[in-house]
Amino acid sequence: MAIPQDSPCAEPELAGRCYQAGMAHLDNGDEPAARAAFLRALEHDDSLASAHYQLGNCLRRSGEDAAAEQALTAAITHDASLGEAYISLAFLYHSQGKRDAAAAALLALITARPADLPLHTQVAGLLADMGCHAQAASLYARCVQHQPHNAQLRLKLGLSYQKLGRFGDAERAFLAAIEEDAGIAAAYLLVAHTRHLGRPDTPLIQRFEATLSNQHLSEETRKCLHFSLGKMYDDLGSYAQAFEHFRRANALHRQRNSFDRQALVDYVSSVKEMFSPQLFQNHPATQATIPVPVFIVGMLRSGTTLVERILASHPQAIGLGETELVDGLVQQLASRTGLPYPACMARLDNRLAATLAVEFRAQWPAEARAATRVVDKNPLNFLHLGLIAALFPEAPILHCVRDPLDTCLSIYFQHFAHPRNSYAYALEDIAFFYKQYTALMTHWRNVLPVPIHDIRYEELVREPERVTRDLVADIGLEWHTDCLEPHKHAGSISTASLWQARQPIYRDSVGRWHHYAEYLQPLRQALMESIPAGNPS
Repeated sequence: MAIPQDSPCAEPELAGRCYQAGMAHLDNGDEPAARAAFLRALEHDDSLASAHYQLGNCLRRSGEDAAAEQALTAAITHDASLGEAYISLAFLYHSQGKRDAAAAALLALITARPADLPLHTQVAGLLADMGCHAQAASLYARCVQHQPHNAQLRLKLGLSYQKLGRFGDAERAFLAAIEEDAGIAAAYLLVAHTRHLGRPDTPLIQRFEATLSNQHLSEETRKCLHFSLGKMYDDLGSYAQAFEHFRRANALHRQRNSFDRQALVDYVSSVKEMFSPQLFQNHPATQATIPVPVFIVGMLRSGTTLVERILASHPQAIGLGETELVDGLVQQLASRTGLPYPACMARLDNRLAATLAVEFRAQWPAEARAATRVVDKNPLNFLHLGLIAALFPEAPILHCVRDPLDTCLSIYFQHFAHPRNSYAYALEDIAFFYKQYTALMTHWRNVLPVPIHDIRYEELVREPERVTRDLVADIGLEWHTDCLEPHKHAGSISTASLWQARQPIYRDSVGRWHHYAEYLQPLRQALMESIPAGNPS
């Protein structure tokens, strides 16, 4: 693209030419030249809001936060309707951990453009994404007042209420969404997971049952209804009806989705072959850095969320929730070495390892800088413990273990959003996955140069203080009593455990499989063949 050149003309026109030159440089990927052009534009016309805005973005991307804030604020001063500047300023504040300032910048945009209802909805979504759930809920509520028949808005309002622990308000919002649109699939699931239902909720269950007769429902909506009804009947202790709804929900999912068993076997085999004791003996260790990451792994539904909330309750720790940062490391290593994972481990030298470790930490939120431990919880990171140990040898690895039958049954009872959980919709597939999981964990115990700390769910809920004290010690922190009240520090949770995370530690899920024993003989047989002696069954 040709770059416009400066020429003698009036100052505002020359400023415009410089601005266009800067935009052309951005299109060509030349950030320094773009920044210089925007500065020249402002020398000719300091009131050019768009130049302040683009300069602010350049400065923000280069890490010059103070100058970026000044430029973006100037853009808003010269053009109070320039929505992009408010949003960029909010992202700047968010990156610095200044959540209230980010929210204030976005709400100032609403004040500047009070009649722009689509913008209000966009801003509410940004507030939610930034963790400003109180402000998001307030704005969504105002949006609903203007668009009372918008089911999606009511759904998003309910999600914000959920994040705030306002489960009654959330349930009302989800039910209102269903009233507006019977096909809004997610709302049925969300209603069921706002609380523990009882006999007085029988009319609600009957209402959802009747909805299944609607011939116009999509397959996804029907599936969510079955998962929802399964959870409701389970709450009521009507286990035969619950299992039938879960069976039908999972069968609907399997009609269009399948689990590739061979792909998993091939992956586990390649990992076991690559990650040998010799690999770690020859691999140079990276330097330990504060804050130290803590990795929580295990099967889904094994107590990983509870363990993360316990540790995140400690004043010196922060919980990131369920992240995919380790998956990003895998992709980066493969991309930079030109080999697929795990073969690319052969090309991981000390310099690349240090670079990846630094980039990994750079993705943590700003508030992590004040912590000494940063808790990364993703159950499926058990697939990557070799890479984790190579890059972060100082990082504690916490492995959550729960009764296999309770674990597998709980997985079968959940509708997961992520496609990586394709194994979760048939008991036979779950058992097959469990077999590969146990084999890989056995391998890690044999080859990793770092310890793996087991946390047994049943022991944790039976003796919470004893196990929690051990947990805190395992990650190298001094004891703090806040860790005994994780429900008061529910934080940012996006899994099916959101409601449970706000409840005190309870034992109701221990031995849950006994209620469904008559349906589980094939699962029990498959698990007996895959579980090493000594594990609970």
